[in-house]
Amino acid sequence: MYISRSQFKRIRHLLPKPRGSRRISHYRLLNALAYMASNGCKWRALPTRFGPWHTIYMRLYRWAHSGVLVEVLSHLEPLTPPIHEA
Repeated sequence: MYISRSQFKRIRHLLPKPRGSRRISHYRLLNALAYMASNGCKWRALPTRFGPWHTIYMRLYRWAHSGVLVEVLSHLEPLTPPIHEA
């Protein structure tokens, strides 16, 4: 599971301006979250292609407490294809 570029363009306006050093793009961070949701891995087991796990964790923590994450997920939900059970 991943966030496509077209999905990201639809939610980009909801994301806050990055603070501090911008080592990880919002796009890559959201794909790290999608990876974790679909694979159920621990933070420290997140593949390095997404960037430092602690950076991702802290940004998602801030987004969750400021309400950004709920807003983003509510905009992505209609774009997600339904899951068909076997």
